[in-house]
Amino acid sequence: MMLLLALACVDTPIVDSDPVDSPVDARDSAVQVLESLDVVVNVTLDGAPVEGAWVVQGGRGGHQLTDAQGTASLTLDMTLYGEVAVSVSHPEARTEHQTVRDGETTTFTVEMVRYNRSDNLDYVFGDPGIPDVADTTAQCSHCHKTINRSWYGSPHRDAASNPWVQGIYAGTADLEQSACEDAGGSWELGLQPGTRAEISRCYLGSGTLPDLNACEGGCDETARVFGQCADCHAPGINGVLGERDLLEAVGMEHSEGVSCDVCHKVESTDPDSSEPGISGWLNLMRPSEEGALGQEYFPLMFGPYPDVPSPVMGSVARDHYQDGSLCGGCHEHWQDALIPETAVDAERWPDGLPVHTTYSEWQQGPLGDALACQSCHMPPDPNVGNAADLGNIIDLQPGVVPGWMRPAGQVREHSWVGPRTPESQMLQLAAGLDLNMEQTETGWLVSATVSNVGPAHYIPTGEPMRQIFVVLQATCAGQPLPATGGAALPAWLGALESQESGDWSLWPSAQVGDVIRVVQDVGPLAYSGWGPFSESSTDGSFTDKGLRDERVVGSAVVTWVGEEGVILDRELPSGDRAYLVRGAVLPSTVQESAEQSAGMWAGAPGMSFQRVMAGVDGDWMVPHHAAVDVVADNRIAPGESASSTHLFGACAEPPQVQAALLHRGTTWALAHQKNWTLNDSLMAKESL
Repeated sequence: MMLLLALACVDTPIVDSDPVDSPVDARDSAVQVLESLDVVVNVTLDGAPVEGAWVVQGGRGGHQLTDAQGTASLTLDMTLYGEVAVSVSHPEARTEHQTVRDGETTTFTVEMVRYNRSDNLDYVFGDPGIPDVADTTAQCSHCHKTINRSWYGSPHRDAASNPWVQGIYAGTADLEQSACEDAGGSWELGLQPGTRAEISRCYLGSGTLPDLNACEGGCDETARVFGQCADCHAPGINGVLGERDLLEAVGMEHSEGVSCDVCHKVESTDPDSSEPGISGWLNLMRPSEEGALGQEYFPLMFGPYPDVPSPVMGSVARDHYQDGSLCGGCHEHWQDALIPETAVDAERWPDGLPVHTTYSEWQQGPLGDALACQSCHMPPDPNVGNAADLGNIIDLQPGVVPGWMRPAGQVREHSWVGPRTPESQMLQLAAGLDLNMEQTETGWLVSATVSNVGPAHYIPTGEPMRQIFVVLQATCAGQPLPATGGAALPAWLGALESQESGDWSLWPSAQVGDVIRVVQDVGPLAYSGWGPFSESSTDGSFTDKGLRDERVVGSAVVTWVGEEGVILDRELPSGDRAYLVRGAVLPSTVQESAEQSAGMWAGAPGMSFQRVMAGVDGDWMVPHHAAVDVVADNRIAPGESASSTHLFGACAEPPQVQAALLHRGTTWALAHQKNWTLNDSLMAKESL
């Protein structure tokens, strides 16, 4: 009867109803009830007694395992609010249950049936629904309202529709035809992401499809190599898993990205797989048993709890929803060279290029054995009692269908907070920034120290084009005090133009008010970074750590621009390289950093931290699909710090120094080329 009742709800809106009879009703009357009850549970699997099944009272926690005869004894708390039921969980079967009334039965049998372990290619992934708009239980949001609301605003939902992802994938820029052609791009017919409708697009710069398929311009419809992007960014494409074209994702497959039904179809994880996502690390299992009462297939869901026996869910408990290995499926990615006729140096990178190493960074970090990824990136939700928070909406007592109340903190938001969710303050909790200053014979020496104080992984982590960097500025009596020495920020932090040593009077892009910064290369930069770029590594440190030690020499402001060149407010000192920059302003608040465009900081006093991937032509900070090497990685390990020194000119009294630690999602040049809106997120600020 319970099975039929639950299944009948599949396509029917839930309405208010009177609470069902339960031990609570009896306690509210004059009837004497038991406080506890000892029961003996016999469990069979496909008709035979099964050893090792979990037997647990729903909503109580703790469990007993069945013995070789398939038997377990359990003491039930009959005062538990809501329906009293025994849940039985086994890794090869959907969770089953037996409802228990006061003293009604003390010995009973729960029969379990193995689910079909084949993955059903004909299955269509379920609709997660829209917050506060869900008509039937065929949509996850119908019951899981709070979880759906947090997922709806998460980066996981935008994984396929993210315009940066789509722009890199197809090699397109967000430009109109005239601007596209002026920038050297081609205006061609292609496919609209999410619909596959034929539209005109601007093809400009690097892209997964043109680079991997050796296309001139776009090849949305002719490409045959797809770089496995869809395996993580659009895992909800129906049908065959793996090696799908990201542009195949249409409708919900595109707009809902990494959705509920995809994640909760992960039957097991394989960290030893060489492939990321649903074609390797993550093993999906879609149901194939014939359904009932309008269902095409009988439900099959994998999740963290052993006491979710509702047939609407078809739940099977799995540890990987709590230990972080599920996250590693897409947040740990090593690859071979993808560009045709290129290869990775096998001696240097025997396991392939490290693209994403967040999972292994966490595993090897100080919290790897203590706290899983979910502990930080899925914060506890104090407003709900269980994952299906129906008790907050209608008068429905806890039990088999609505679920039981969970201990405080056990139900977690499905928000996956991080650098793309500024309201989470995750960036501001990640790092500390400290300044010290002393006077020297030639000016004021300022040291800046950045510390990884929050994450259990390196900072920054994830997408290798991300950077964090410190910028310093000083004033003397209210006037700018130029830097005259110390560490300088690299080229990928942004410049309109750069020139090697020579005649620095001609700058075609210059405008009055622009700044020219000059730097000197003093040799290799010594640092302790990730893996083989560390000072001492188990897999052998690289002798050449890639980065150059560029020092500030000086700067000048453009005061006049003419055909013969520019006039500056002071003479430029000699150096190895000069950068032309415009309009760089330090943000003073997190909100201000979210509203102003990213600054051009190349050559400014500061230090940056990033993984540097190199392409076939030796270009640095390329998208990872175009990479053939990792040439540097000075990101900061958990609990570690990195420091730099900066010299500012003479001032009669201690100057005012401001420093900001900023997070940037990609390089300035790529964002400028693609016409993306790029902001520098303020992580920390300090002043003297």
